[in-house]
Amino acid sequence: MKPNPITDTKVKVSDIGVLILGFNRPELLKKRITQLSSTTIEHLYISIDGGPDSHTTDMEKVKQLARLKFNKQALHIFHNEKKMGLVLHITSAISKVLKRHNYVIVIEDDVILADNFIENMTSGLNFQKKCGQLGIVSGGSPIYSNKFNNKWRTIYTPSAWGWACSAKTWSGYKYDLGDTEINKHITESETWRNLNKTEKIFWLGKFNKIKKNPLYTWEYQLIFHLFKNNYASLAPIFSLTGNEGFGDTRAVHTQGNKPKHIANHRLNNRLITKTSKNPQIYKYLNKENWKNLIKSNFTKTINHTSKYLLKKNFR
Repeated sequence: MKPNPITDTKVKVSDIGVLILGFNRPELLKKRITQLSSTTIEHLYISIDGGPDSHTTDMEKVKQLARLKFNKQALHIFHNEKKMGLVLHITSAISKVLKRHNYVIVIEDDVILADNFIENMTSGLNFQKKCGQLGIVSGGSPIYSNKFNNKWRTIYTPSAWGWACSAKTWSGYKYDLGDTEINKHITESETWRNLNKTEKIFWLGKFNKIKKNPLYTWEYQLIFHLFKNNYASLAPIFSLTGNEGFGDTRAVHTQGNKPKHIANHRLNNRLITKTSKNPQIYKYLNKENWKNLIKSNFTKTINHTSKYLLKKNFR
């Protein structure tokens, strides 16, 4: 078999622009910069929104820390003079990075990262490229455990708590779906047919909501974009990311209390080298990994979590 120059060429760290999205939260941005300083990234972009209120002494100190930590890497810092808002800031920053690189890893300032997050995102991008797939590589999962080896699974509604994609996947994304015939596109989508009735009702409601108010969020539009183009994404069985932004009045969508199932202290730090035969999490936990679960006395927790996943329509 002749080598394929497209799928046989590996995605390298040098091909990826890593993007940290900051708001008016210098203490969180500092944590993300410190976390990434011990990784192998070569191109770091920091985009900060928040308008004049974010141009503080503390924020300037954080930017100086970034210049100190990443003096050998290509570092680009963008700090908006005027506040753009969540949707315009995030989507424009992603597009800006993907004009310079074929791939992007996106990290918001409140997203906590596992030790091997960058390596696993790179490995996920390589898996997609080898298979000739387009879609998102997500670091998020509703299951938190650092006791087991991790695997990739196929998912159609990936989490945006730390994720990666190619420029080809992002191409055609629109945050404003005002003129889009949503029903037409999703009924023609093969990946949409993989959802059950409850999931379809849930997501159709979200799509219609952001069609009326496109500046509410950017994530639902991304999910719609994936369905429209029949893209299948990757996510880990056990989460590589957490979130420390809950209960913060400066947040947009995480001002409430942190959900009980989120365990930031149990992120999975293991390198992912395999894919799961069971793409649905609860099937994987109860069937593919049952021996390890029994040995670790984790069975009761998993049974409880499986019921929770089914109730919440997590796949």
